[in-house]
Amino acid sequence: MKKSVVKNGSIGSKRREFAFVLYEESASEDWEQVLNRLHQRVFWVLHDKDVSSNGAPKKPHYHVMILFDNPRSPNTVRDLCVKCGGNGHLEELVSRRGYARYLCHLDDPDKHRYDVAEVHSLCGASYASEIASKTELKNNKLAMITEIIQFCDDNVVFFYSDLIKYCIAHRPDWLELLASYNGHIIKDYIKSSAYKYDRAQRR
Repeated sequence: MKKSVVKNGSIGSKRREFAFVLYEESASEDWEQVLNRLHQRVFWVLHDKDVSSNGAPKKPHYHVMILFDNPRSPNTVRDLCVKCGGNGHLEELVSRRGYARYLCHLDDPDKHRYDVAEVHSLCGASYASEIASKTELKNNKLAMITEIIQFCDDNVVFFYSDLIKYCIAHRPDWLELLASYNGHIIKDYIKSSAYKYDRAQRR
């Protein structure tokens, strides 16, 4: 995967996607809590089996990838990086999906491949969705829509608000799907199901 390491001051515009490297030996004691308090989608993984070109082991380090809901200033993210114990250098995400896959070296056969289960996710972020291809995302989305419809049928859900409350409490992945343009499909289905049930009861 191609990625550019951007030095301090090189990124001038606001953006939603950032990443930085955090060395295990210098990370602050509460760096995980700092990231968790952001309430943003965050992925991080420990690289403790990397080796340099001469075969020498590299220092264990974390790769941290943050996906903000709204554009953020690079200076703000640099401050966050330093607060976590980093040196403030940010990595420019040339490809969001490509960098996500880089977390486990999925496309780098010459490097140690980390298990996707080793990637930590915060705020309901789905690592599987980030590394999936467009075809896989489409199939996963259709499968999830089918799953939601089946849930509504099995639990006699006639109010969209009830489904949203359930998603907030138990299925953040469903909530993310419903928050997109796909939500109207489920909303229309619940509405028509309720109408059909009401007509049957009046007979």
